[in-house]
Amino acid sequence: MENDYRHQPLADDREFAQILAQTEGWEGHDEVSPSSPPIPTQSAEQHEQQERVKVQGRLGANPVYKTLRDGGLRVGFSLAEHIASRDTRKPDDTVWHKVYSTRRYAERIQGLDLRRGVLVEITGTNQVRVIAEPGKPAREVPFIYCYGAKVIDRGKFSQDT
Repeated sequence: MENDYRHQPLADDREFAQILAQTEGWEGHDEVSPSSPPIPTQSAEQHEQQERVKVQGRLGANPVYKTLRDGGLRVGFSLAEHIASRDTRKPDDTVWHKVYSTRRYAERIQGLDLRRGVLVEITGTNQVRVIAEPGKPAREVPFIYCYGAKVIDRGKFSQDT
């Protein structure tokens, strides 16, 4: 059965951080699920060779930055993609994406000074991770590994607060 991720509530920051922790050795990984098997990862170059996807949407929350064990940077954020309905009698749709980047890609994203609500276009590859938590059945969680991002519109978020 194929999962439909539309209309699913966005994970809170803590749950999102725990999911990301299980994907590639974030600091604090051992606190999340010490019995989880290591998840195979791919290099950034392998990601670029896969099929590219482009998604435009608004950040659902401020990005979460973490330092990897080797000192590299990692960023995660949620992105709300607006899908216009083809049928004018039906409401538009929103699809939520979990997005992350590592190392030089995360550093580039950090340089964009992204904030909640900013409209961005990201380029990356789709991934699905199996997340195993103690006492819960394993579940598949879709991610986009982002290796390119550009700000489309900061709107009211362009002012310093």
